[in-house]
Amino acid sequence: MDLMAECLERLQDRFQNLPSLRGESICIREQIRDNTLFLGELEKLGVSLHTIRRQVEELLTNTQAAGAEPTAKGIQDQSEQLLGQWQSLRSQAEERECWLKSLLTLADRFWHGLSELTITLNDTQQMVPDMQEAGSDPDSIRTRLNTMQALRKEVDNLQNDLDTLGILGVELMSSCGDMDKPNVTKSLDDLYATWNSLNKMWNEHYNKLEARLQASLSHQEAIQRLFNWLDTAEARLSEEFLVGGDLDMVKQQLLDLKEFKRELYQHKVELECLHHRTLPVKYEDKEPAAQLNDFRQRWDRLEEEVVDRQHQLEAALLGLGQFQNQLDELLQWLSHAADQLQGQRVVSVDLQSCEIELAKHKVLRNDVMSHARIMESVNEVGQGLLLQASLGDNTDTLQSSLQQMNQRWEFVRTQMERKQLELENDLSQMNDTSKEEGQISTKESSNQTAEMTKHQGVTEIMS
Repeated sequence: MDLMAECLERLQDRFQNLPSLRGESICIREQIRDNTLFLGELEKLGVSLHTIRRQVEELLTNTQAAGAEPTAKGIQDQSEQLLGQWQSLRSQAEERECWLKSLLTLADRFWHGLSELTITLNDTQQMVPDMQEAGSDPDSIRTRLNTMQALRKEVDNLQNDLDTLGILGVELMSSCGDMDKPNVTKSLDDLYATWNSLNKMWNEHYNKLEARLQASLSHQEAIQRLFNWLDTAEARLSEEFLVGGDLDMVKQQLLDLKEFKRELYQHKVELECLHHRTLPVKYEDKEPAAQLNDFRQRWDRLEEEVVDRQHQLEAALLGLGQFQNQLDELLQWLSHAADQLQGQRVVSVDLQSCEIELAKHKVLRNDVMSHARIMESVNEVGQGLLLQASLGDNTDTLQSSLQQMNQRWEFVRTQMERKQLELENDLSQMNDTSKEEGQISTKESSNQTAEMTKHQGVTEIMS
């Protein structure tokens, strides 16, 4: 019995000085295994105690016959006491086993959930940077933003799992009988840190995508604005800067073209800025690249056409400067010649006057005919300028001036021929009149001679 008492006391000491639980499933399983071994030792001790109890009962029966009952009674009480201690310790060990098993279930739920949620959060963290690899066009970025929002909903749904794990962790530490469980606390802290890191990463990447969307929209609007301006500029160059047929018009066109070139330069600066700020275009985004390439080709052609048009206007300005002076002088001369031809007709009273008027007219006629080559030259230059200026409203002034010149020339030529005929007719009439007067004078002279001869004959007869 003393040996059993020592063994039972040793088991009680072991049971009362068990190591504290750490909260991990593997540690709890070790505790369960140790407790099972402990129960096995208790069972062996219980068998021995029950054997001793039977021996004590036999001893008590024998001692009653021998008259030594008090001594046997003391031994029986000691045996019952040991057996009671054993039963109490066994009950505690069995309760501990049930508690450890329930604690193991709780720990398994906690650590398994923690592992799965950690893996999910880490996988989600790896997905977030990949979602930022969107194309440069707004539609691709919007698609990524929609995917990010869907991921945000999934992450928000994990909040319930995170809260559940937090409750399980607190319950696990509380069930262990000690809230100071660094392994559980650290695991939860790491999980919350991963959760916060994921939220921070998601917010940063989402904000970056939104910024890229705004930048892409602004870039697209700027490109579209430049495209619209380019369309307008091409139309203006083909319509407003056709080489005019008037000197003042060409001068104004050069001034307007200078202002147009200034606008072109300003938009070129904007184009270069957009080119340097262009969002990274992935190799599969070929449409924006082709669009930008087409835009640059059109822009280069526009710049070349502006330079060519400037050269044309400058050449036209030089040509029109000389041509306009010659045209003005010719129109002035034609007006003067027309005034001379339309002047009051001088009535000639004799042949000499007619001859003088006809001589004056011949001088004017020679002057007119000498301007015929000048007329042809001015017409050729004018027609060349009209061809150079192309067709359009800008040629109206030049066309009108040439038409006015040709009309005046035709008028002068017609009036000149008319007056030529009139003067020649007057001269012819004066010649006829002079001949008639000569014939009459000759006849009168003959009559006078005959009369004188007759008178002389009569005189001689009378004499």
